[in-house]
Amino acid sequence: MSEEMISSMRDPDRRSGLGPYTKAAFVAWAAVSVVLAVRMMHLSHRVTTYSTYVMAGTHWRDGTPIYTAHNGMGFVYGPLWAAYFAIYSFFPARIGEIAWLLTNVGLLVGGTYAAMRESVFRIRADWARGLALLLLLPLSLASLDVAQSNSALIGLLLIAVAMAMRRRWTLCVIAICLGSYLKIYPLALGLVLCVYQPRKVAWRLAAGLGGFWLLSLCLQNPHYVVTQYHDWIATRGADDRRVFSMTHAPLDLWYLIVRIGHIPMSEGAYMGLQALTGAGIAVFSIRSSHWAAGRRLAGILLLCSCWMILLGPATESYTYALLAPAVSLGLVAACGEGSGRMGRALAGLTMGLMIAAQLKSSFFPEWRSASFNGLRPAAALVLVGFVIVWLRTDAMWGEEARTPATA
Repeated sequence: MSEEMISSMRDPDRRSGLGPYTKAAFVAWAAVSVVLAVRMMHLSHRVTTYSTYVMAGTHWRDGTPIYTAHNGMGFVYGPLWAAYFAIYSFFPARIGEIAWLLTNVGLLVGGTYAAMRESVFRIRADWARGLALLLLLPLSLASLDVAQSNSALIGLLLIAVAMAMRRRWTLCVIAICLGSYLKIYPLALGLVLCVYQPRKVAWRLAAGLGGFWLLSLCLQNPHYVVTQYHDWIATRGADDRRVFSMTHAPLDLWYLIVRIGHIPMSEGAYMGLQALTGAGIAVFSIRSSHWAAGRRLAGILLLCSCWMILLGPATESYTYALLAPAVSLGLVAACGEGSGRMGRALAGLTMGLMIAAQLKSSFFPEWRSASFNGLRPAAALVLVGFVIVWLRTDAMWGEEARTPATA
């Protein structure tokens, strides 16, 4: 790597404005969006998850039950989002699908750029920001192509930490609440931020969750809305995908331990592991108080993202788009000064496993053995190792080594 690249990466004056590399990355994303939109227009017979979203919106608009499917099928997001998709039910099918695509792309790319601009990840050089945005493409393209919501979700969480960095706590909590009403488990980030800044976040999070619930009551008959929330919670609680067949089982830590490792584990023990690791992230947010705000917030987001994938309730192949920013930003950070061989190796291995899993899904879908299906959770586990190395390496954050203050 050239001296110019290294020096520009640690130059704080390079944070503002859009440089040529970042602009080129935005142009590339615009071009890919156009290609995906044209594909949607010409392949009108193709069924994506967008049709499920619009059907939920139509049910909301008509006041009919939303949550009628079982076994993890059908609409699995909160009634508030069904109300949102009711808007799309008025659009022609392909126009609405393109609008949803642009929403996903805008939140993903915009959220990633906002987090970099606010120095959450200390990626300041123009070339580094442009490369990070480009690396999102191979990691999120499949999810975008089938209209999944994962890119929008991680975009909201990136916006949340960017707003936390600016101390715009209300906007931070709004983004977290929208994500939580989408998939519930992003609430984990909000709870950890309550530990990080209890006086700033806790009451706003409670008010935000309650406020959005009241908003949904205003958008339809209140009795109907309450019934839909009851059905949503009931169907999510009954959706235990760990009992699914090998083909449809969640690709998470349970898959690695039980399905591939053949290590017996009870449901209670696994829930204990989920709680213990979640508590560990909360402890991290306290014990890292001697670090700069950006480093702490980056660690919280990275660890929560890995937790949602490896220990969340319903991780499928497309859900791994949630890790796209972590992998791309981590690989760029590993190319910088002070990362060391271990950091570069782990970051490169994570990207390699993610790309290999995507190639397997795209070109060899018939390869459904446990080992091939385990590529993505293995990549997530390697990513956890890299995140630990990344967070513990002071040079990658431009900080001198310091020890926590003791009482």
